[in-house]
Amino acid sequence: MSVTYDVDEYRVSLLEGNLKTVELYYRKFGKIALEDFGYEKLKMYNPLEVALVGKNYDIADFLIAKGTDVNAKTPSGLGNIIHTFAYREEPENIQYLISKGAQTKNLNPPLGIIICSSSNMELIKLMADGAIDINEKDEDGETPLYTACGYGNLQVVKFLVEHGADINSRTNENATPFLISVCRGNIEVAEYLILQGADTTVADLEGYDALWCANELGIRIKGLNDSY
Repeated sequence: MSVTYDVDEYRVSLLEGNLKTVELYYRKFGKIALEDFGYEKLKMYNPLEVALVGKNYDIADFLIAKGTDVNAKTPSGLGNIIHTFAYREEPENIQYLISKGAQTKNLNPPLGIIICSSSNMELIKLMADGAIDINEKDEDGETPLYTACGYGNLQVVKFLVEHGADINSRTNENATPFLISVCRGNIEVAEYLILQGADTTVADLEGYDALWCANELGIRIKGLNDSY
């Protein structure tokens, strides 16, 4: 930042909801007050991100009205501002950013994959209306459903399948949600996917399939290697 001002005062004002001080800084410093600020090479902050951490939507509205970019990269390197609140599991802030036009698709990493690493159903429900692509793949070809199957959260898996997730999508290694669920020993998830019509015969690029994984782990899965 080329103009010097009290970094800590501005950060606290954003975080604690002091709109008058934020307006004062904008009047005094102009668009610089909308940019990342802090201590170079030590700690930097994005004003919109800080305001939303404090859930100060009046300040966020003010910053956006003055030109703050809702798709700005975070100084922390997590991705866009919206990524911060996916990692923090704060659906209300994600909804707010979406309402202000934040990008939700073609992000790195995909928003849905971060969300489906969680078991927070209020967060997961953001996947329902199509604003976040339920089948978007990351650079490894993994989808939100693949991620949820790896974590073994049956409630999340059911929600995704019920809302159109592709149960037979393939990663770059030719693995499927079913294959990862078996290889991670997530029996309930695997049996649910079988009932939903998952292809149980797919092998990855190294030739390992779900039957091999189940036998190697010593687990029994109805519809795969057990008929109980």
